[in-house]
Amino acid sequence: MKPRRLSVEALETRELPAVACFHNLPAPPSTVAGLVASIVAPIVASQRVVGYILNSDPHRADIDYRLLTNIIYASSGANNDGTLDLRSITLSRLQDVVTRAHAAGAKVSLSIGCANTPTFHNIATNPAALATFLANVKQLVVDNNLDGIDLDWEGRVNGPNPVDYHTIITAVRETLPNSLLSVAVSASRHNLSIASVPYLDWVSMMGYDLSAGQHAGVKESEGYFNSWAAYGVPRAKLILGVPFYGKDQHEKAYFYQTIIDRTHPSLSVDRVYDRYIHHYVYYNGVGTMQGKARYVVNHGYGGVMIWELGEDHFVRGHYDKWSLLPAIYNILKSFRVTT
Repeated sequence: MKPRRLSVEALETRELPAVACFHNLPAPPSTVAGLVASIVAPIVASQRVVGYILNSDPHRADIDYRLLTNIIYASSGANNDGTLDLRSITLSRLQDVVTRAHAAGAKVSLSIGCANTPTFHNIATNPAALATFLANVKQLVVDNNLDGIDLDWEGRVNGPNPVDYHTIITAVRETLPNSLLSVAVSASRHNLSIASVPYLDWVSMMGYDLSAGQHAGVKESEGYFNSWAAYGVPRAKLILGVPFYGKDQHEKAYFYQTIIDRTHPSLSVDRVYDRYIHHYVYYNGVGTMQGKARYVVNHGYGGVMIWELGEDHFVRGHYDKWSLLPAIYNILKSFRVTT
C-alpha cells in the first residue's frame, strides 16, 4: 500500500490515516505569512513536492495546494479478481481535493495499495484479473478527473515481487499512457525492478520508520536514498519521503501537530520531552526538513514526498512558523539543482 497507515496515540483520536522549476522565482519572504502571500503562480519544473492526503483528513481545506506539485489521495485497494476496493474512499472528498488542487496548478493521483497480502501477485498472474484491474483503474481515472495512479505494494509478508510488480506497472502504463504513474518503495529493500523505472514518472522512497528512536534520521535517510541511486534509479526520478509525525522510544506515533502543541520546541530540534507521556518524542523539525530539502536539490534528486499533509502544524486553519510544508517549499523554490 501507500506509506503505512499509522496507529497513532495523540491528543486527537481521529485517524489521519508535472513537475516544476523552483529557480527564477522571487527571494523567499522572511515569514510564513509572507511566503504564502507572495506566491503568484504554481511551482513550475525540477523538483517535485509530493504530498499524501488521507480520505479522513479534516485539514484538506486548510492545505495550501499552491505549495505542491503533486497530491496523492490515499488510499484505495484491490481485490484478487481485479476489482477495486474503494471502501476507504469518499468520492465527494476526492473530487473536492481534485478541484482544489487543479485550481492551484497541482496534479492529483490516487494511491492503490496492498500491504502484506498476495493481492497484487494474484492480479499479475491471472490475465482475467489483470484485465479487470486495468479496466477499473482507467474508468476511475476518467470518472474522477485524476492525473495519475500511485501504486504502493509493501510489507515484509507477501511484499513486492519485482517480476509481478513489473507486470502491473507496465500494464498500467500501457493502459494510461498519458497519465502519471508512480510507486512508493521501502528504504531498505530494493524490491522494484530497474526494468520498471522507465515506465514510472517517479519513485518515492519512504525515508521513515527506519529505526527505533529517531526513525527518520538525516544520515540514515541519505544513506538509503543514495543506495537506491546506486541500485540504478536515476536521481531525477528519486523522491525522498519525509514524515509529518514523530515516534517515542516505544515506537508509538504522534502527529507533528500534537508534538508541537504539547511542547512548543525550538525550530532546530528533532527530539523533545513530552510531559504528557513522560517520554522523549523524535521527529523531523523545520530545520531538519529544510536540510533534507537542500540535500535533495544540491544532489540532483527529484524532490520530496510527504507522509502526510494533514499532520502538519496548523493554527486555526493556517500555517505558522512550525509548519513543515512551507519550510520545504521555501527551500525547493529557492535553490537550483547543482549536480
